[in-house]
Amino acid sequence: MLNRLHAAIAAVCPIDGVSGAQGNVRIDYRPEATAQQRADAGAALTAFDWSDAAHQAWEEDRHPERKTLRQAAAQAVADIDAYLALANPTNAQVAAQVRRLSQITRAVVRRLAQID
Repeated sequence: MLNRLHAAIAAVCPIDGVSGAQGNVRIDYRPEATAQQRADAGAALTAFDWSDAAHQAWEEDRHPERKTLRQAAAQAVADIDAYLALANPTNAQVAAQVRRLSQITRAVVRRLAQID
């Protein structure tokens, strides 16, 4: 969470770092930080969203390849659930599902190989 806070404050004011936790944050300003920049840093701190949802969204923005992978995985689960809900799948449905799972597996493995 502090990495995200650091990025938000550093965007408006030269800082060496931030430390602490919600309600008790210390900002280490660089000597060249002006009074206005320090005020902007305080405003950024006040406006900072400490929620897990905001942090998750920030993480996803930092790693779009992981977001894409999670979306592909969620779609794969939905496709599998739809197939499993079929009481008596036809041979054509089984063949289509095998093909779809092969495509999904290939895409997921390729994306995993690209993630650092």
